[in-house]
Amino acid sequence: MYTKDNWLRTGDAGYLDENSYLFLTGRFKEMIIKNGENICPSEIENIILNFHGIQQVKVLGICDDFSGEAIAAVYRSKSAKIEQELIEFVKQHLADYKVPKYFIRLEDFPALENGKIDTKKIKQIILNKLM
Repeated sequence: MYTKDNWLRTGDAGYLDENSYLFLTGRFKEMIIKNGENICPSEIENIILNFHGIQQVKVLGICDDFSGEAIAAVYRSKSAKIEQELIEFVKQHLADYKVPKYFIRLEDFPALENGKIDTKKIKQIILNKLM
């Protein structure tokens, strides 16, 4: 679908830098809205991936009565004993409102037939663990 000024709407989120290079940062449908702030999950994922021992991560918004959406980070790691260190690391590198409320370690991530992470199943896993 094209806009009135002939831009193609793809659902991608991004920005142009000072040299007019386009950087894609995520998808609008994945955007987390917490207390009216738009938060890009890929920004949080990139920080978490920089922590030692993290093999895979997915950040999602979970319905929250107080803030609209709460941030949940699901990750795979070599060690089961890194969660507190991970939380401290994330707090040092992100603004407070971007720090996930929930950190959940999984042994394996559910995948679709094409190899991509099955976000719907991960969201269900998160909800089951929180209940």
